[in-house]
Amino acid sequence: MCNVSTTKIIAKVLKIKSSKNPLPLSLPLPLPLMLANPHRLFFLMTALFGTLAMALWLAGLRGGMAYDSNWHGHEMIFGFVGATFAGFLLTAVPRWTNQPGLKGGWLAGLFGVWALGRLTMAFGGPIWLDLLFLPILFVVVLRQIVIARNWRNLAIPVMLVMMTALNGLYHLGEAIIDPGTVLRASVYTATVMIVLIGGRVMPSFTGNALGVKIEEGRFAGALETASILAVFTVAVLSLLAPDSAVHGAAALVAGVVLGLRMIGWRSAATWRLPIVWVLHLGYVWLPIGYLLTGFAEIWGWLDPSAALHALTAGAIGVMILAMATRASLGHGGREIHADWATITAYVCVIAAAGMRVFAPPEWIEAAAVAWIVGYGLFVCAFWPVLTRPRVDGKPG
Repeated sequence: MCNVSTTKIIAKVLKIKSSKNPLPLSLPLPLPLMLANPHRLFFLMTALFGTLAMALWLAGLRGGMAYDSNWHGHEMIFGFVGATFAGFLLTAVPRWTNQPGLKGGWLAGLFGVWALGRLTMAFGGPIWLDLLFLPILFVVVLRQIVIARNWRNLAIPVMLVMMTALNGLYHLGEAIIDPGTVLRASVYTATVMIVLIGGRVMPSFTGNALGVKIEEGRFAGALETASILAVFTVAVLSLLAPDSAVHGAAALVAGVVLGLRMIGWRSAATWRLPIVWVLHLGYVWLPIGYLLTGFAEIWGWLDPSAALHALTAGAIGVMILAMATRASLGHGGREIHADWATITAYVCVIAAAGMRVFAPPEWIEAAAVAWIVGYGLFVCAFWPVLTRPRVDGKPG
């Protein structure tokens, strides 16, 4: 919890004078539509890059290109998920804090930093180019939270700091820690963001769609705190005690708490509403993934890689697609309804996760293809939504 003096120090470092006179976050130039709102550019790039990166990794599996599992893991977390964080946070945090959002030349510059990181990882170059994006995103998000004194969301920049540190450790710490260990810790850290934000919006999204008020119960706040702490503990232990019974036990606890948190969300009642049930299916991969991690590390019931992919391809992959489709429709002034192409994309990505986790190893290429088709369908279906003006004539 920040006291007054700490807040003043942070504000001074960020050069914030007052909430009435914030630093400009946009340039006084005519805005191309893609630079009018961060979700447009970054959600589209998330899907495009998620499709391309998976295709390159698939080519690497077949010996056609030199993109190994470490490159695949790094780029899906720090490239694919990193772009999603930017698209969501730079759109949502200004609304939560009533601050001006990043757009225009500043947004183009941030995207350029993200793109330089991807090019560096694909073709080689100075490693520091891949280390710039998350710290800049952290400063932008923290600045808005500090101005508005929106301390409830202070955990979000904390997670960005952790992701920044893990990316640095991946690049600089190979002599002291295995890159694969760092990548697994990065996955667990990324899921903290889903637990934090996804868990908050699920009841309201579900209740609005069903026309009812979702009552989470008297222990909702405690379960939220417990789920965040449990997942955070797994992330820390994945560095301090990787592949151990202690780490597995912590994962089991996280899985149980995450499952308990879903009680009362009325998941089964959403079966007629694809735009809602996909959120629940994405979230349910969290308890599944953490329980499977515990089963793998304590009793060896399955391959730890399969358990990890319940969190990556399952929870992260499905939730990103679910949130991107919903947010793109809402910010486009369109009806929040999933058409056949969107539903097919949902089914493909869910199937990709299921095959990667539960099918024999020979199905790994089929899972990759299903992922490519799913996110490729998102690009095709949402290109006009993200590249054209809002249908209601409003700006953004």
